[in-house]
This record gives sequence, C-alpha cells and structure tokens, in this order.
Amino acid sequence: MKYNELKEEVIKVHNIIKEIAEENEKLKKIFCGTDIMYSPLKCKENPKILLLGYNTGCGYFNENGKIIEDFEEGEKFEYIDGEYILANEYRELLNLCNKTELMKHIIKSNIYYFGTANVDEFKTFMKILNNNEKFQEVAKKILGGKSGNYLNNLAKRWTKILIEDIVKPDFIICEGKSTYENLLKQFILYDSYGIQINYPLEKVIYYERTYSNIKNKENFCHKLDEILNNY
Repeated sequence: MKYNELKEEVIKVHNIIKEIAEENEKLKKIFCGTDIMYSPLKCKENPKILLLGYNTGCGYFNENGKIIEDFEEGEKFEYIDGEYILANEYRELLNLCNKTELMKHIIKSNIYYFGTANVDEFKTFMKILNNNEKFQEVAKKILGGKSGNYLNNLAKRWTKILIEDIVKPDFIICEGKSTYENLLKQFILYDSYGIQINYPLEKVIYYERTYSNIKNKENFCHKLDEILNNY
C-alpha cells in the first residue's frame, strides 16, 4: 500500500470521529485532531530510523483553538528546530550521545494518529469510539469485517503498512516505554486479529519519558550505540 492510500483511510476515520464528536460532548472535549507525519517520508541518509510516539498531542489545538487536520508528510523533521520541550529534549539527547547527525536519518510518526492531551484521555477516547456503531461500521469496512478493539486494530494496520510497505526502517526508536510495549506486545507479538507486524524485535529500542522529559539519557545512548554497531 502507498502512503496516499493509508492517508485516505485515516481521513475516513477522522471524518467519522468529527461527526461523532458533534453528538458526544465528552468526545468533543478531548479530541484534538489528527496528524500522521512529523517529517518527510524519505531520508537520503542511512541508517533509516523510524521514530514512533504514542499519539498526537494537543499542542496545535491549544495554540490555535481548533483541531489539527494534517494528513500530509512533514516538510522537515519537527525536532530539528522545534521550540518546545520534547524537541529540545531530543536534541539534547542526541548531543549527549554524540549522534547529532542522526537528526537527518529520522522519519517521525505515532502509533495512534488521533490527538488527546494525555494517555488517560486517549483511553477514554478509544472506549467511546469502540462502543459507537457509526465508528464500528467505518472501521469494519477498512479492517475487512474484523471486530474487537476497532481503534487499536486500525492503528495496528496503519503501523504495519508504515513499517513494512512505506518506510522500511533499519531500526525503530519508540518514544517512551508505553509506546515500546504497545508496539511489541500488541503489534509485533500479539496476533488475535490477523494483523501482525513482521519486524525484528532486536531492532526496536526506546527511551524513557515522563511527559515530555526524557529520562536515563545515558542508558539510551548505550542502547543506541549497540544497535548502530550491529547495523
């Protein structure tokens, strides 16, 4: 599948979420919009690194008072010169690791493209949608009739496509332990709905985060060195 096809599926889901949000005040209050990519889809440098976060945040919504609706690839990797805590922390991390050149190797996205302020609100967001018949109908068409945790299976489908068909990264860095565990346990190892990502576990690493603050930076530098030495 090409990126434009993935994008069209995401747009269909985004539109039904907006429609449901007009009928559900709780959903409307926590939904901050949809954003897929935070960098160009291609980089000229090797190794090619996919940086995966958990889900889209609410920065755009807080600054502009409206949901983000961005389905295109980014013009550049946002962390290169972004003036917000996580971007500053990431630059500091690579500087500590003596790997600032890796900024040119990054392709950035999230496991879940839909924005909320935090993980707890995202869990509420997911629960509302998975129990909504309109959302279920749209999700089933994309998932080929599969039922269950609809939003999670959509994310698994899109992450599989991004990794296997579009980016084809040499290795993956997860932003936070929860992202890492989600990717490994639910997407790579867990296969109850026939959507399993085929990717070597030893090529997936993560750095620890508390909100936007990266912890144990030296430990991550060691893991980064190991994976680069084996590349």
